[in-house]
Amino acid sequence: MQFSTRQEIEAPIGFVFEQLTDFVGHERAASRQGVEVERLDQRASAGAGMSWRCLFTLRGKPRRMEITLQEFKPQTVLTFDAESQNLSGDLMVELTELSPGRTRVLVKLDVRPLTLPARLVLQSLRLAKARTRAKFSSRVRGQADEIERRYRHGAV
Repeated sequence: MQFSTRQEIEAPIGFVFEQLTDFVGHERAASRQGVEVERLDQRASAGAGMSWRCLFTLRGKPRRMEITLQEFKPQTVLTFDAESQNLSGDLMVELTELSPGRTRVLVKLDVRPLTLPARLVLQSLRLAKARTRAKFSSRVRGQADEIERRYRHGAV
């Protein structure tokens, strides 16, 4: 199942990329949401090959997911690969500079079932396609709004 959304952010592309690649901040935010995050790689700086193991509860069951940063092109593209027991997926974030103070972010998510129960869950999401896509877009818009807020707060 594929999802995609495009959002425009009132901030320079360098700032947006910096916010998206604040992996330590993302780890802290996930921890505040009850997700246990373990860094698996030994990289000193951000780049392809970074990986994490995440443990969380979803629908009352403990889940584990491993996420790897596959592609890291500064101020252009981030591509992640995610694997769990039941699902695999790819997340691509592409940045485009529209003007010195405006950035377009394209987010694409492709989720694939690995088991029959996962196939059934994805099928139920397909049946509620409009609501599922709206929720995905809303989450991305929320992140874009937060980046804009941080930029305005820092720029003032």
